[in-house]
Parts: sequence; C-alpha cells; structure tokens
Amino acid sequence: MKVCCGLGMSLLSLEYDHKYETIKSAFSGALATEDIFWTSGSDKDCPTNFAYCAAKRLVRKEAIWAPGQPDNSGGDENALAVFVNATVAQLWDFNENAKLRFICEVYKFNVQNFLVKYWLEKVRDSSKSNSTNSSSGSRAIQNECAMIYKISDKEMDQIMNTSLDLRMKCFIRCLGENAGLIINGKLVENEILAVLEKMAGGNIADLKTSMNVMDECSNVTQGMDECDIAAQILKCSNEKAPSVLNQVIAAVEQSIPAENVSLFQQAECPNITCTINPTAKAELDAKNEWALLSTGYVNIICNRKYLHCNSPFTLQEAYTRCCELGLKLASLPSQKDIDCVLGRFDENWTWTAASLKGSPTNPRWCTSDGPFSYDVFKGVTPLTGTEYDGLAMKVGSGVVTYEKSSSKFFALCVDKFD
Repeated sequence: MKVCCGLGMSLLSLEYDHKYETIKSAFSGALATEDIFWTSGSDKDCPTNFAYCAAKRLVRKEAIWAPGQPDNSGGDENALAVFVNATVAQLWDFNENAKLRFICEVYKFNVQNFLVKYWLEKVRDSSKSNSTNSSSGSRAIQNECAMIYKISDKEMDQIMNTSLDLRMKCFIRCLGENAGLIINGKLVENEILAVLEKMAGGNIADLKTSMNVMDECSNVTQGMDECDIAAQILKCSNEKAPSVLNQVIAAVEQSIPAENVSLFQQAECPNITCTINPTAKAELDAKNEWALLSTGYVNIICNRKYLHCNSPFTLQEAYTRCCELGLKLASLPSQKDIDCVLGRFDENWTWTAASLKGSPTNPRWCTSDGPFSYDVFKGVTPLTGTEYDGLAMKVGSGVVTYEKSSSKFFALCVDKFD
C-alpha cells in the first residue's frame, strides 16, 4: 500500500467484474508471469465481511474465489490476494504479513458520484434511451449489471413501468449496491443527506420532510430477499419523493468533473449512413418465401426476413449494404437466434453485427438490445487481445471466428427483431 501510494496510485481492487478480465489480458499479452498479487481487500476486525480498502467498496457476492476460498486458515487470514495468469483470476485470503507481489492502479475520478448519478438518473427518467447516454460513466455500470442478470436495454428503459421479475429486481440491487446507496437492504443516506442539507438552505421543515421519506424507504424490510428489498426501495423512492430525487440528481451531476469517463469502455459500433436502393429493396419486399435474388438468398425464418448477401464485404460495407436494402446486419444475442439461421444458407464466412472493437472484454451487439454473451457460441473463448474488430460465422454450421474489419465476407441482414 505504501509503495502504491508513493507512486500516486492505489493497491489493486477488484470491485467490478470487468477488472478480472482486464488483469488477465495483461498476462495473455506476456506482460507479466503468473503469480499471486496483493489486493487492497481485507476483513480485519470484521470477519468474513471483506472490503477493498482503496476503493472503499464491499467485496461483491459475484466475486471470483479460488475453490475452497476464503478459508481463513489458522484463523488469521484477513487480507485478500489474487492469483492471475492468462486464463484465471481468483481471490485467496492470506495472512497480511505474507510477502507477495502486488499490482497498483490509478483512480482518476470519483466512482461514488458516478454510481449515485446513474442509480438516481434511472429513477428520474426511466424512458430515456440508453443510446443517448453511451458516453457517460453511468453506461458502464448499466453494462456490467445488465451482463450479470441478462437485462436488455429495452427492459432497462421500461423498468419503472412494468412488473419486475427476479432478474430485474436483482439488476436493481446490483445498481444500488454499486452506487453505495444500498447495503444490507438499507439505504446509505450520507451522500444524499449532504445534498439535502444544502438544498434545504437552513429550512429545517423541508429537511425533516426529505429525511423522513428517506427513512421510510430505507426501512422497507418485507421483501423475500435482497433483490426484492432493493426493488421495493426503488419503487418507494420514486413514489414518495420524485421531486426531491430530481434536485439531488441535479446537484450530483454538477459535482461530477467534465473529464470523467466510463468505468470501462464498451466496444464501439460503427456510424451507418446510407441511401436506400429502391430497386433492390422492392425486389426484396416482394418475396415472402425462400428465393434467389440479385442481392443474395432471402428466407423467412422465425418470423423474420433474412437476406444472405452473395458478395463479399468489409465489416463497414456489410453494415452499409444491409442498410441500403432497408435491413440491419444481423445480431444473434441468444441461442434461439442462432438456431433460427443455422443450416438455412450456404456455408460461407458471414459477418454478424457483433463488435469487439476497442473492448474485447466488453463486446456488444450493434443492431439489437440483447446482451452479448460468448457462451452462446460453442467452443469460443472470450477474446482478450485487441487485434480483432468483429465476429464472423459460418451460417451452415455455426462455427465462428474473430476477424479484422478489413476482411471480406458475406453479410447476413435481417428486417426486424422481436
């Protein structure tokens, strides 16, 4: 800790899932040899309740532990270390006097403010499209929680206007805990109350009213589990004090420096502009069954019209070609989507709308709000290097490969998503 501090840095914390992938990628690039490294994690004076001291964050339930860890061997293992190589990053508990290597990192912004902003922002405006907020730090938190609980952008936008299933309730809990606003099923009021005091301007009655609402929502205890309680807290906050929350949000937003950026970068999607080709589109629109067209093979599959273009394109050209026909390059976010197209077209390498550009550890589908998961592609391991931009697939068999955007393949276009 002292060495890192002397460098103007902090001892490593693994408070977010994406950071496990980040440190593994360094080892896959032969920048370091596998070993055990100190983190800032500790449960000293608070047994079994580990937290990262440098980040001032609790160790999450989704943390990646080595098998059998933590075991507190000898009754005095209060510090956390991480074993890392190119494929594994796992936590172990150790005696704090053990001598291990260590990793320092830089914190460039106030994480707490970012997360408070995001959690409250969604209470204020649940109809706001995520696409208009892609450059904000809040987007990073949404992405991580959404990947854990398989929440689409569409579900996120409707979260205050629909009944919540367990996934969505746990998604809310993830946001609340990451924001430092919910701990053990209670609202953490320090950050908000500081703003409320300033807003009240010495008016004790207004301050008391706001604090009473906070107390009421914080004391929601009838939920079946932590996810249910978090959802009830969110609902209560939205119902009891929407105007207060709006003022808190405004104050928090003003406190965030303009230079702050996303917690971790999501893969980049291309900007697509095109002019519709009326002749080719009319030919496509006239066919509602399998047919060979001048532009490729068309088929109606799973209530969607697909076109497998019969000419090779770069990735950017593939997006543009689909656009010219009034279609989109196909995203395949689920096993169902993949099963629909398998064996329906020629066995040729074909571009999909998956993007790995700029962030292989946080890929995305560019034409669908479904979350990206490597798990739906059999035999494919997550990409850690940055040399590839996209994902191509053989639509006959489902075999996939990572490719540079300059490579030329066929394109699979689709007209709509359910």
